[in-house]
Amino acid sequence: MTNNARIVDKNWSDDATISAITSEAGDFVKGNLQNTQPQSVWRSTSAVAQVIDFDLGNEQGVRALVLYNTNLSIAATVKLEGASDSGFTTIVSTTTKTPVTPKYGWGEFPWGNIGWGGYDEDDINLTNYSIIWITLTSARYWRLTITDTTNADGYVEIGRLIIGDYISPAINVEYGYSLNWIDPSEQSRTRGSAIRSTNITPFRRITFSYQFLDQTEAFRMHELKRDVGKRKDILFSLVPEEDTARERINTLLGRPVEWSSLLYKSVNRHEQEFTIEESI
Repeated sequence: MTNNARIVDKNWSDDATISAITSEAGDFVKGNLQNTQPQSVWRSTSAVAQVIDFDLGNEQGVRALVLYNTNLSIAATVKLEGASDSGFTTIVSTTTKTPVTPKYGWGEFPWGNIGWGGYDEDDINLTNYSIIWITLTSARYWRLTITDTTNADGYVEIGRLIIGDYISPAINVEYGYSLNWIDPSEQSRTRGSAIRSTNITPFRRITFSYQFLDQTEAFRMHELKRDVGKRKDILFSLVPEEDTARERINTLLGRPVEWSSLLYKSVNRHEQEFTIEESI
């Protein structure tokens, strides 16, 4: 059964203290994990297991770990632990996952070649990301252990890290969800009528709406608009944990660029529409 869409809007790690980290190479420092530009990466000095400790300052409810713009290989494992003390002697949550899933799921393109699920030389040209979804856990201290010792690059790097929570309304996004590639390249013609184009990287844009939000969900959306606005990034996943190409194509980290007003339709029915553009 496919889960409802999820919006990771609470990011406790941006205001956290990174209290310990195994290594950082040159200018690829730990602070880049808290930079909203995914191309500013943290990089380790080697491929040995890397441990990163976060102090959130207070207990916070966590249900998602997002690693975006990574070089993790298919052999990598990621362990996320929550603890009630800075020494991690009292662990309240542990989740270990192989975070890099096949680019194609069971029976997906290309038919007859890797239809059981796997990788293909022709990628679908999306940012490499990993998400670990966990049962809601309240903890102040969090430890991330990345094991990717056979990584061909000889190091591990991550462009954006989020430890936070998500909203997933009980009634899913409406039909009419829109996904598009936006190419900001500009075209011009020479005097001989040849077409010339600038070469700017395209990005994805999604537009979706919720039309049956209850009062609690509507309040969360209202707070999301105030807290995030157009200033902060959020992660959207249309079909989380489906482990298919459809999930990869419809999961992106970006910023809201348009919001509708929160419409009050009846006592317990509210509507909200979003447009989010991808951060590259």
